[in-house]
Amino acid sequence: MNSDNGRSGDATKAVFNKEEGKRVFELIRNMHRGGTFYHAGQNWDDMRAAFQVGKVAMYLDLSAGVKTVINHSPFDVGVSYLPVPDGVKRQGAIIGGVSLWMIKGSSEAE
Repeated sequence: MNSDNGRSGDATKAVFNKEEGKRVFELIRNMHRGGTFYHAGQNWDDMRAAFQVGKVAMYLDLSAGVKTVINHSPFDVGVSYLPVPDGVKRQGAIIGGVSLWMIKGSSEAE
């Protein structure tokens, strides 16, 4: 997003094909090619199950879902920051399920 990712003013443009966006997708591609990324599905149950049976060593989850995984895994579970590509400054994460996004100037239908 422009305007310092919306921190220094209203963001008016999202661009994913600049260097920063490309590096995110390159990181995922390289992990997949290197055998360190696995697509376990598109629902939380499949992803958590793949982790709990040892098919994957890490996965991305909501903070709200972590406690259940910690309590029901047959091994110690750690939690860490999202990985970032080398040379890219960590900028934090957007809050998820409690986010409300609104577009300025949109019609009632939009």
